[in-house]
Amino acid sequence: MRFLMCALAVTAVIFAACGGGSKKAATPAAGVKSPAAAKSTPSTAATCPTPAAGPPNSLVYTAPATSQTQAVLNSVQVTSGTCSDIATFTFSGANVPGYTAKYVPSTSACGSGNPVATAGPAQLALRFEPAVAHDNNGNLTVSPLSFAPNAPSIKEVKSTCDFEGEVAWVIGTELRYYAVTTASSPPRIIVEVYQ
Repeated sequence: MRFLMCALAVTAVIFAACGGGSKKAATPAAGVKSPAAAKSTPSTAATCPTPAAGPPNSLVYTAPATSQTQAVLNSVQVTSGTCSDIATFTFSGANVPGYTAKYVPSTSACGSGNPVATAGPAQLALRFEPAVAHDNNGNLTVSPLSFAPNAPSIKEVKSTCDFEGEVAWVIGTELRYYAVTTASSPPRIIVEVYQ
């Protein structure tokens, strides 16, 4: 019995020395994280932009036209992102027109002067020039002229003017911070109203 115990002890020592009884942690392949590493990695959630200083209705975005050629408005779309609702005004031509964007206490239609009501407690007025929203025969180049997207901040979008080289729209919205940017190919004016 003593011989059997000694033989088992010697076998255990030899087995351990050869690595048969030890467990070695596998090295993750390149680009693969081990479960422990994955748990300790901070999340990369999207962060929303920091609003500008001052109340939202004090913001005014304006840029002069870079060309005297009238841009033709041919699309208005609203989409929602992680942080904002986005109204995109797309033009044909080589350049975006000059623009002004600001909150206003009320809006009226050009020509008639009739008040323009929109859903939402605030109105963000947009003016583009030189621009048109019709062709040489007077046919509209954008449709619809009014719509209510199912969006958290942007409640309604309406055309208020297409006259003598000026195109105007109003966004009925919650009173939120916003930003205006431009893009090319095709020329676009992008209004982001934060959620």
